[in-house]
Amino acid sequence: MSTATNFSRKRKNAVRGFSALVDMLVAISKPLAGQPGIELQARLDEALMRRAEEQQLLAERLQRSVLPLFIEDDEGRPDRIGSCVLARLDSSYYAFTAAHVIRDAGSWRLLAPAGGKLRPCRGAPRT
Repeated sequence: MSTATNFSRKRKNAVRGFSALVDMLVAISKPLAGQPGIELQARLDEALMRRAEEQQLLAERLQRSVLPLFIEDDEGRPDRIGSCVLARLDSSYYAFTAAHVIRDAGSWRLLAPAGGKLRPCRGAPRT
């Protein structure tokens, strides 16, 4: 297994474990929330709000990583064929897309927006 895949899997498992732990702590703390002198419910509500805001920020950040993919039609105009997710690992960038997008593109050159222009996607040579 590559280092990138291993890191990704470890990070995903850590996030899942952390989320499960937070959910468990909330469930355990709920019965204490109504006791006098403890403002636990307010703190739980604040934590839930922060979590929702963090999830929204993450979704917005991920949305910026989604790019449209194009091929040129017979007249040289761009024709949208699908989308991809742009990811950076160290100093290299990778574009991930669905298999049907690659299949539908056939031997056409894929184009993606970069710097306000459509540029060819560089990738592994076709076999």
